[in-house]
Amino acid sequence: MNADNNKEPGVSESLGLTGAENEPLSAYYATIRGYKRLSFEEEQELACRIRTTLDADAFNLLVVSNLYLVPYVVRRFRSRRGTLSDFDLIQVGNMGLMMAARKFDEQQKFRFSTYARWWIRNLILREIAEHSRTVRVALHAQSFLRILTATYYQLLHKHPDREPTPQEIADWLEMPKEEVERALNRRGEAHMISLDQPISSSGDESSSWHGLIGDSFSQSPDWRLVGEAELISLCDEVRDFQLKTRVLREPRRTFFCLRYGLDGEFQRRTLQEVADLRGCTREWVRQTTKVAWQQLRERGVIEDEDWLRGLLKKIKNLRTVLTEAR
Repeated sequence: MNADNNKEPGVSESLGLTGAENEPLSAYYATIRGYKRLSFEEEQELACRIRTTLDADAFNLLVVSNLYLVPYVVRRFRSRRGTLSDFDLIQVGNMGLMMAARKFDEQQKFRFSTYARWWIRNLILREIAEHSRTVRVALHAQSFLRILTATYYQLLHKHPDREPTPQEIADWLEMPKEEVERALNRRGEAHMISLDQPISSSGDESSSWHGLIGDSFSQSPDWRLVGEAELISLCDEVRDFQLKTRVLREPRRTFFCLRYGLDGEFQRRTLQEVADLRGCTREWVRQTTKVAWQQLRERGVIEDEDWLRGLLKKIKNLRTVLTEAR
């Protein structure tokens, strides 16, 4: 039989794979192509078994039947993978697929592939962001530095005649000026300089950093990629917390999720907005969410309300920066 007949049409070519790299991946595609794809009813049954009894056989079947999703998600990141190979991204994508299988809730009544693609893309973006630096920085420091860098360039775009001051950045992020100054002083390889600054220390203005940077930098800067990855990570934290609110009874849980954007909006609503949505009074919403907070603290789900408010605030700020930069 001709070897070309064993290759999944369009997959290898779309990934830009040739020669030695193509052979093992073609064998991998041939393997996953042999797994039967599941119907909606079969997915629901397997997911229910995983959620209720932690059935290992059901977990394995749900994962292997959806391995075909990973190569198609990897294809979208081929131009951004840097030093990472397709093998690396497929491995990371498979981890995302397994995480999706563990967390999938069949009661939401949508296909598993829709949910799994989000997890696969999430982990691939994180992996690319992790390898985008020469020197590895702690994750919490990377998170703040990404937002700081995105804000810097956003303000620079609004006022191209001068660099934004630490106070302007602090006001934009609604945080203390001293914290911004400390981050700017230790930002390391993310050090920000004016593009018009002369390269030579002698002060020769005939050559500047601007002349060394191509136009493609302004069209697709790296900070957008890491900003998207950070936004996905923050939203992921909110989703994990939303699952923990299942300890609340209805309709208290619904009111709480609407008030704090846990319904997928990731944005706090006012008491009046929730009241209008549910057809009740502002006072009823206030009392219901107050009781919900008390129950969540008593059950050890959350200790500090400021954690959730701060998380939603970061998501709002990062969304604003990424939206205005498009």
